[in-house]
Order: sequence, then C-alpha cells, then structure tokens
Amino acid sequence: MATCTVVSSESTASSLVKLRFPFRSDKQNANYVSQIILVIDRSGSMAGGPWKQLQSAVKAIDEMNQTLQRDAYTEPIVITYNDTVSVTNLASVAKTTASGSTDFVKAFAQVQTTIKELGSEKRIVIIFMTDGCDSCNRPNALLDAQTKLSSFIRKNCSNCVVHVIGYSKDHDLNMMNTLKTLGTTDGIYRYAEGSVGLDEKFRELFEFADLTVEFTIKLPNIKEPIKITGEMVDIDHVEAECWLSLDENMKESIEINIGNNQYDAIPKFTEPDTIFTLKSLSKRANEIKTQQELDQLQSELQNVKMFGNSIGGTKTERQTAMDLRAELQTRLDDIHTIMGDIARGTLNQTAALAKMNDLRYADKFSKSSRQRRMNQRAVRNQSNLRLIDSKLNELKFNEETAFENVDLVTFTCCLTLNTCRDMMMDSQDDIMGVGLVVERQEHVVDAPTLISVKDVSVTILSRSACDDAIKMKINIGDAARLHGGFIASKTSAPTTSTKIVSKENLKTQSEFTRGVAAEPINTFLPLYICDAHFERVKIMLEPMLGYLFTLDISGYKSDQLLGLYSILGQMMNASPQNGSEREEIILHEFTRLCHGLLPQTLQYLGEENDLLKKFMANPTGRSKAHIQNLMTLFGYMYASGIKTIDESFRYAIVEELYRRHFSYIYHGTSDNIITDHIQSLLYDIEDNENIQTESNTNDLSYVKTKNDKSIDGRFAVYARSVLKKNETNQKIPTEDIVIDFEIPERPISSMNNKIRTKMIELLSAFSTKPIQNVLDRLGIHMLDISNEQECLILRSMLVQCLRFYSNESINSAILNKTFFNAQTHYEQILIVAHEEFDSNRQKLTTNKTEQIRALELARRVVLTNDIGVFLGRMMVYAPTRGGKIFDTIISLLADRSQKQVPLLAEKINIIFTGRYKEHRDAEKEFDVLSNGLAWFADRSIINRVKEALGEDQWDDLDRLMRGRTCGHVYRLSDIPNRHGFHNSHPNPNLVVQWNT
Repeated sequence: MATCTVVSSESTASSLVKLRFPFRSDKQNANYVSQIILVIDRSGSMAGGPWKQLQSAVKAIDEMNQTLQRDAYTEPIVITYNDTVSVTNLASVAKTTASGSTDFVKAFAQVQTTIKELGSEKRIVIIFMTDGCDSCNRPNALLDAQTKLSSFIRKNCSNCVVHVIGYSKDHDLNMMNTLKTLGTTDGIYRYAEGSVGLDEKFRELFEFADLTVEFTIKLPNIKEPIKITGEMVDIDHVEAECWLSLDENMKESIEINIGNNQYDAIPKFTEPDTIFTLKSLSKRANEIKTQQELDQLQSELQNVKMFGNSIGGTKTERQTAMDLRAELQTRLDDIHTIMGDIARGTLNQTAALAKMNDLRYADKFSKSSRQRRMNQRAVRNQSNLRLIDSKLNELKFNEETAFENVDLVTFTCCLTLNTCRDMMMDSQDDIMGVGLVVERQEHVVDAPTLISVKDVSVTILSRSACDDAIKMKINIGDAARLHGGFIASKTSAPTTSTKIVSKENLKTQSEFTRGVAAEPINTFLPLYICDAHFERVKIMLEPMLGYLFTLDISGYKSDQLLGLYSILGQMMNASPQNGSEREEIILHEFTRLCHGLLPQTLQYLGEENDLLKKFMANPTGRSKAHIQNLMTLFGYMYASGIKTIDESFRYAIVEELYRRHFSYIYHGTSDNIITDHIQSLLYDIEDNENIQTESNTNDLSYVKTKNDKSIDGRFAVYARSVLKKNETNQKIPTEDIVIDFEIPERPISSMNNKIRTKMIELLSAFSTKPIQNVLDRLGIHMLDISNEQECLILRSMLVQCLRFYSNESINSAILNKTFFNAQTHYEQILIVAHEEFDSNRQKLTTNKTEQIRALELARRVVLTNDIGVFLGRMMVYAPTRGGKIFDTIISLLADRSQKQVPLLAEKINIIFTGRYKEHRDAEKEFDVLSNGLAWFADRSIINRVKEALGEDQWDDLDRLMRGRTCGHVYRLSDIPNRHGFHNSHPNPNLVVQWNT
C-alpha cells in the first residue's frame, strides 16, 4: 500500500511531500536497483595520502559487499584512469598505484563502453572522482568528449545519474558541475578538502547511491510525469521526500510508477510542525549566496521553539527535530567559516565554490550509514513492542515450585542483592543475566554473527540494575559508547571474530559498570536459570536482541538469533574446559537458553537450512554466504547437545578452518603464488625447481642468443641521436632473444618428506590457539601429519583449500562439481588439480619464458660498462620506470650478492633523477627517463640502494635529489597553467619533496 503525506504552510510556496510505497530489491526489479560504476582518478597527484585514503574507502566498500554477500548483478564496476584506463574490481584497487597524467577523454570513452555492455534498461549510477584537471587533452577535445558522453547517456540510458567527488582546491570545478548534469537526472557534488575527508565522502556517497531508486509520479491535471529519487528504507519499501506545489483542496490520487509497478496514493494533508519548519529552513540554506541571507536564516533558526508543552509530538519526533536542528546549525557554521575565509582572502574562488556546492548536499548524508539501515526495521517492530506489556501481564508462574532447582545464592544480582525469585516477584518485566564486554563493527547491523565478545564476566545482574547503572553514568559519557558503541569496519580474522583481550587492553574498553572481580561490563546478556524465567526472557527477547546488536530496541531482525549462537561459541572459547565453577555455571545457563531457542531458530532458518545438516550436506553450507563466523556453528552444535563429533564432521570442520585461513592470508595475492604452492604439493621439489617464479641465475642457461658489441652499439647510437640531436622519431633498436624453455609433463609424486616439509611450511602461519578452548570442548583436533593416513588426507585437503580459497572460487567449484570430500576422495582431489595444471602448462611456460627474457634484458642493461648503451637500453625498455624489466633492473643493481656492477653510482643516479650529464661540471643536462622527473622509490628500495652504493656515493645521490619533487604531473610543454604552476614550478601542495 502506498501513502502520501503533504505538509504545507502559508509561508512557503511549496509543500513537503512524503511518499512511501512497496518495493523489493530482488532480481525481478534488478533493472531498477542501482548498478554503480566507480570512476577513480589514479594519476600521480593522487599518490601518497590521498590514494591511501581512497584505497581505504574502497576496501571498506569491498568488505561491506562481502559481508552482505551481494549478488553479481549489484556488484560495483570499477574504472581507474590516469593517462590510461582500465576496468577492474574493488579488491584490485588495493594493489594499484597512483602515477601518470590525467586523461578524462579516455575515462569518458570507457564509461560509454561499460554502459553499452550493461544495457539501456539498467539503472546506472556513476561516481566520478578526480583531484585535478585534464593534463593530456586540449580544452576543445575535453569539451567535445563531455558532449559525446552526455549525448550517449541520454540516447542509451533510460535511468542514469552521475555523482561527482572533487578533491583538492585545484580540481576542475566547472567540469564537475557539468558532469553531474549529464545523467537523466542531476547528480550530487561532493568536495573533499583533505585526504581524510576524501575517504569519508567517498564511502558516504557510495552508501547513498547504493540505496537510491528512481521513480515517477503523475499529478492530476499535469501531463508530464515528475522524476523523484527515493531511498530503500527496508527490504520491502521505498520512501522519498520532495517539495512540490500542490493545491490543499486536491482530492485525486497521485500515481506512482516504478518499473512495472503502479500505485495510487491519496494525499493526506497535515499541519506544519517543528520538523517541517526545520526542513524548510534547510532547503533555503541550499540557496544562500550572501552574508545577509546567512544572518537572516541564522536568526530564524534561533527563533524555532524546540522545548515546551506547545511543541507536542512523540519522543521520537522530538529527537528527530533536535537532530535536524543540530545538523542545520552545523551547516550554517560551515557557511560562516567559508564566508570568513573569503573575507580574509585565505580561500581561493575554486575552493570556496566547491565547499558551498558540497554543503548543498550535506543534508542527504546527515544520517550515518548505520542509522539509515536501522530505520528499515523500526516501523516493522513497533507493533510487536507494544504487545510485550500485555504478554508479560498474562504470564504467570508458581512462586512455590518455579525456583525449587535454582541456586538463589548464585543467581543474585550483585548491584541490588535481589535473588532471581525476589526480582521476578517484585517486577513483571525484569530478568536476570550476565555481563559482557562486546565490540561491534558497523556491519554487525546486517551481520549479527560478527559481533565480537572481548570478555565474559562472572557477575550476575538484573536488567533493571543495568538500566540504573547506565542512567547514573550517562551524564559523563556517550550512551552508545557505554554499551560498546560501533567501531569502524576493519578486516575480520579468518576464523572467528572473537579474540579475548588482555587485561591491559580491557582498561580502554567502554563500560557502564564493573563486576564483582572489577571487570568492565558494557552489555547485558540474559540467562535461562529456570523455566519461568526463560518464558519471561522469550517475551522480551526481540527488543533485547535489537539493542544488543544494533543499539536500538526496535532494531530486531530474525537473523539475530544466530548471533546468540556466535556469542555462545565465543563464551565457550573464553575459558578452558573445566574452568572455574562460576564460569561453567554461566556457560551452562546460557547454553540452556540457546537450546530453548532452537525451535524458534529452526523456524527462521527452515528445516532444510539447519546449520548442521547443511554444513555436512555439501560445501555450499560451509561458505561465508551461509556461516559468516564459524563460532556460530560451534555454538549451535553445543546448544544442540552435540558433545562429540564423528570423523566426517571433524574433517569438514578442519578443512573449512584451513580454507578460511588461506582466504584470509591470500586475499588479493597473485595467482602465481597459489599455483606454485599447489605444484609443490603435487610434485617433488626437485622437479619443481624448473618452474619457480622467482628469477635466479640458472634461468640464463635457457637463453640461446648472446649479447655482443654490435647490438650494444645500436642502443648507444639511439641514445646519442635522441639526446644530442633531439630526434625523438629515431628508429628504436630491437634485438632477438631466443629462449629454449618448457615445463615437462610430470606424474603426481607419492608422499615424501619434501612434500611434508611444504605442508608444514604452508601451515606454519596457522594456529588453533585463538580457538583452542572451543575446539577442546567439542573434541575437535586437527589432522596429525605424523599419521600416515591423515597426512595423505591433509595433503589433498591443502590442495583443495588453495584451489578454492576465495568465496568466488568455491561457489564455482560447487557449481562445476569439482569440490570433493577430502576424507573419501583424497586421491581424486590430486588428480583433478594435476589435470588442471597439465592443461595450463603452455600458459605457464609462456609466462616463465617472459620472465627469463625480462631477466636477460635487465642483465644486459645492468652489466654494460658503456653509459651510452645503458641510456639507450633504459630509454627503450624502461622509459617511465615501470614494468617487469625495470623491477628486475633495480633488483640486480641493489643485489650485493651478484658480481660488481660497472658504473653503479652513475646508473643509479640516472634512474633516480631521470637526467644525465656527460660529466659533473657539464652545463647541459638531458632528460632521459619520465621527461626528467625524479623517482621517489619505496623505503625498502632506498635502503637496499643505500647499502649497495655505500655512504659516500649515497651522499652524492642525496645532493642531486635535494629540491626535487614527485607528485602532480603537468603538461609536457612546461607552460604554466592558470594558477602559475608547471613541472619546473609545481604546486607545493600537490607534490612531495625529497627528504632523506
């Protein structure tokens, strides 16, 4: 059912229209859910802090996608560009470096290609980010490219919007304002002044774009439909607010259209309230242009009544009004600051306009991402919350028999000293439980099993006592932080989110009280205790779980039941088996509570999706898509009464532990490394030496053509002709290098000590220590490499875990039926891996041949004793200091184990400075590499070069590099831009100076 609420006032020309209608984000509506395309500037000016911040934001987005297990049709597409352009994915951005110039024309062309591949019916949201201006194209070419992109979008896209992020005060503001109007509806402009701001703005804009949908409405007596952007507030509904001119006497319905869905909503007119007044002021704040307008709006805001009996409204509405006022005042304060900076002359025009434009959209991002997702559940749970009191009133228990088997001395609240019996008799809505210290990453809102238990208390508390403790402390601390709050998302551990911290670390934990052992407590967790108490807990469970996982009593969702089993697994792991009596009592009572909730949990999961059955049935039930945290499985097993497990269950758990370990340590790793590990497990190490990916001196034995002076001479002539005569179109010399290398076909080796050594090496980083207690309680032990049969199974298990370490690969393996039971099909696992490797031998041979070729070419560059030959070869094979050949050259130059490199200091000086002098006192200096720009290597490379040169020659290089800069690259002509900067005189804010 669709609803339409209209709020209007005589003082405003437009009415505030609030729309709400059903909509599900599923495959049926896939074309109307945002397909996000991230277009990211990776030019040299982004190097350093800005690029690291951007990588951090992209990593957070990637983790969010993995946590939410997005379908393929909602996975964002990533386009990165400098003077080249590439299409990649979120995970690959972490391995990308920022360098080169900025070419918007190529980026626009790739956007068109990507849109064409997606199809014209898809809703496309483009987020375009840059920190500078185009440095590769003339203004007319750039304008022409913008026009072509605009025309293409309007012709080929029925639903497209372009959002933009400008970073640094020197970005092209005019172009960004043009870009955000290229879509079928106008996009949003965001400005990031510093690198920290870039991280935040990028994530905020992505989260906003991810939740928005576009629909149209038809008003009575108006032919043309109006496009509106709404936000998915939960999995079933879209809400939107817009300002429209409506007649208060209008009785006809408003027609809402999205895709094939059509809804009619009859407007309901309401009187203006404080929230409406604040929103109308916020709308006017977007149009502020003068100090007089700012002062007038500030005066009106101060006159808005926020307290008193005349305000009315519910508590939630009053809190909303307070938040709106605070947000608006923050925006006005920012505008005051901008106006002051303009008056003082400390802010240039571009930065001032950029900041003002950014503030126009600040109200769209005022809610945190967590709160936006929390609002999705509040309305749905309110009706259930209202029924709790009546259910508690109806609940009766026999005071004489209910507590016969309860140790009332143990179950006494340490704060009120009331026993469980006294508490239940004195209050209808109080329950008893235990204190915890928890830590919540923000994605716990959507993935409750990832909550992290940092410490389990031995203190029994009543819920009302906890509430009183919070009220006493709330005046000196933030309420959310008293309960553990939310922390920034970070990469979670491979197996479990639990890591019980040391007592020193607990000193910094948040808390609302302390227990009997002075341990901090920031969370209340109910216990079973007795049947009567458990019945009361079940009635109050939904608001308790909602607050436990989201810090909102209306934030309950059925999957939070699984979060309890995750907590149980972590409590099992918090203390060793047969620990203190009190710890065991608390664990026992919480286990009873989880056991009592099994029917409710199974009802949520469905009989066919029982965690244990699905885990054993096939690998699908073991992946992170089904069990994000294995502590959930362990807790579920324990609550189900499983004290010991059979061998097949044990092998499945052990294999998944190993697979998740590899998934954690090899995330983003080159496939070559994984391939090498698998080959080492399949074949003898001696056989494998021929295909190692690391370059070594034996590789040169495969080179059948040798270097001679005539070949070197051609490179020396080339360098002389380019530098002396400035003939850049001189024919580039070439040389043929014949390499005779092939990977032979080999059989699978039988188990031997060398393969065992490789197995031990692969598992050296794996430790069960963080989860040993829970494994001991369940009787799970890892495979014994000294046991012959288990060693054979472990070998196959490791091969399979390496092949399918990522979620994508295991899903593909399940689909292709190439994932086998390691206990019964361990030989088949090796055979399939061998067959796959054998089919790829030609590809691996080609890759290795290219490696040997790069080594030989690098060796010829490094070992020449003629500086002219060195210059020529560098100008041909590494003109921009990039690629495999250049990396190998650096390795050879810095390798002190090799024979003495002739002219070492001169060669390294040329590589670092990019320039060459015929002798020390020569006046003329030639640009050799990267147009004479300096090279700032990684610290590890600098340390190796420093050792290779020695102290005196390093000091000489240091003097040559002083004053040199690295960062933003301007046009090759060295003509100053409109700000007066060029390569010889760069903007100091966009470059880094050499500093030893």
